[in-house]
Amino acid sequence: MRGQMPFTGLCVLIVFLVLSLTPVAAAYSGPCPIGTGGAPNLINPGLSSGAQCRQACGGNCPDERCDLLTDSTGAATPIVVAIDEPRGLCTYSNVLQCPTHAGCREHDDCFDVCTESRGMYSVTDSCHMKCNNDCVDTYGYTNCVLWADAPTLVYESQFTSAMGYILDHASGVDYDGYLVFSDEPTFTPKPLTTTITPTPTPTRDESEDDEGDDSPLSVILKEKPRIQNTAEDWIKDAERARRAKDYQGAIDCYNAAEAIIASGYKDKASRPAAVDVDLAEVEGLKAGIYANWPGHDAERKEAFANQKELQESAEVKKKLEAWDLPGFEAGAAALSVMLLFLFRRIQQ
Repeated sequence: MRGQMPFTGLCVLIVFLVLSLTPVAAAYSGPCPIGTGGAPNLINPGLSSGAQCRQACGGNCPDERCDLLTDSTGAATPIVVAIDEPRGLCTYSNVLQCPTHAGCREHDDCFDVCTESRGMYSVTDSCHMKCNNDCVDTYGYTNCVLWADAPTLVYESQFTSAMGYILDHASGVDYDGYLVFSDEPTFTPKPLTTTITPTPTPTRDESEDDEGDDSPLSVILKEKPRIQNTAEDWIKDAERARRAKDYQGAIDCYNAAEAIIASGYKDKASRPAAVDVDLAEVEGLKAGIYANWPGHDAERKEAFANQKELQESAEVKKKLEAWDLPGFEAGAAALSVMLLFLFRRIQQ
């Protein structure tokens, strides 16, 4: 491979070439956390290169890979984080969930060193080319091409976006997690004298409560057998718990809703697309709870990953349910194999 590096390097250059730079915004300097404490990273971090969605796989924020965080009605859902100094609420809008991998993170970090520390902005300069070759040497040519979302980077259009989507889902491109991005947050100060009206709870004999759980949702869970609730009822109960800041109770209710939605199917493959869509919505709501619950970042990431997996499963099932054409899966697989074969031929 080293003997053929000049031509391979040219191919890698084409893969990583971005045709235009986005307008550069000033780096955020407000009081709200960025990328910590359940807060998203910024879509536009204000780099001099104009690069966005750093450490996500693909150029900037690929539409075919990054999903907008929405609620059960499809409306965009912000993430709200409370901070103590200064006291108030930080609201993050236009929240995107994008896939990531160590190879993508290392490559983006390397590019950012080239532009922000060394002042080198050409994708053909020695610094950027070394970043590309380091990715190939460490992770392999095919992985780097797939992570870079090659079709869209070379020529951005609906067709190449669809081609990238097919490659992602048919070639088994590997990700190790998801990152969350948003627009710059808005800060709403809250006075220290905020009055909170406590929610009354029924008096009960603690001897009857083996767990000693006196959270607001424990009353709902104990007094109302789950058979009496529909999935929609549980979701409404979860929303009431969220407003009361009973985060564990909200998660319990969402889990109950998921159990009802998924009941009656022998396995995941037998569920229709609509069921996976409903489950994905609930996982998104759970992710929103964990995002506002300090110390539950791992659970938030898991919920986002579950939502992504369910959304992808639903898309595949929708196509099969709508088309139901013999050999459709084989055709998609064959197209993907042909594209990968072409990339390998270029490498050789």
